[in-house]
Amino acid sequence: MSMPDRYSTCLGPGEYVLVEKKSKFIANVAPVSTEEEARTFLDNIRKTYPDARHVVYAYLISGDSTYQRYSDDGEPQGTGGLPVLEAIKREGLTNVVCTVTRYFGGILLGAPGLTRAYGTSASGALQAAGRREVVKVRVVNVIVSLSAVKTLNRALPERNYTILGVDYMADATFKVACTEERIPELCDLINDLTAGVNLVEPGDEVWM
Repeated sequence: MSMPDRYSTCLGPGEYVLVEKKSKFIANVAPVSTEEEARTFLDNIRKTYPDARHVVYAYLISGDSTYQRYSDDGEPQGTGGLPVLEAIKREGLTNVVCTVTRYFGGILLGAPGLTRAYGTSASGALQAAGRREVVKVRVVNVIVSLSAVKTLNRALPERNYTILGVDYMADATFKVACTEERIPELCDLINDLTAGVNLVEPGDEVWM
């Protein structure tokens, strides 16, 4: 399944700590793009808490294919990794890794208690991290005369086009981020602003 043109992920790292019947649950989340990044994050968490009883984790990554993995890390089956994964899905996020590190407090929580504690901890960390929307855009090269630079610098942001940069030579080349469906609209705008004296060339796709 191919990646959609937009998705939601974590804004940045997040942490949440829950104490339940003397057991301490430390949840950590981060945005990732690949399984390798997710595994590196997991390895770093294990190094940070080498004496922890359990390091439960889950990650969900979308790209050319969708990958989801989770582990109970020795907890009763279905009480750790799955609640963490479900917390990620409940938030509508992808390209996210979440770990919940548990220090056992000596009191058994039972399956329902563990499921609730791991899910609550993951949700807390995801909310602490915040969220951002990532959109696939086309970098469009807009070549205009130097006399049109001031006009474009004002008009493009006013119409919610992002200027990624401007190169100056004999003419000015604007690099403009534009979603695929808005490219015709951008072309019409540039033509109106420059009386048709321009060159618009759609370039590579990037995520923003």
